[in-house]
Amino acid sequence: MGGSELKVLVVDDEEFLRAILTDLLNGLGYDVIQASNGDEAVKIYQERKDEIGLVILDVVMPGKDGLEVLEELKKLNRDVKVVLTSGMIYEKKVEDVVATHRNVGFVQKPYNLIELQKVIESLLRQR
Repeated sequence: MGGSELKVLVVDDEEFLRAILTDLLNGLGYDVIQASNGDEAVKIYQERKDEIGLVILDVVMPGKDGLEVLEELKKLNRDVKVVLTSGMIYEKKVEDVVATHRNVGFVQKPYNLIELQKVIESLLRQR
């Protein structure tokens, strides 16, 4: 289901993980925009929300964490599609967010390409 028509905003404070995820997504046919922190992600999304079809968002980041960024993105576009990611144990708080927010999924780090693709495709099918 990939394709360069869809831009994905990848938000992670770790440059190495952004690079890995960008390579994985490019391999699936997605065009990637990167942000290294929450403030940058919100700014980019605000400026380019009409062309960004999906956001992959690290939950644990210094400064503004992923859940705070999610809330800001939802204010800009209540239908934004977001994949939350974390290398930490899947927290109850994240589970609650996924259960109560439309168009939000979760993928555990380290990334499993099949799982990542499955969650992305599931979100992109939602209206």
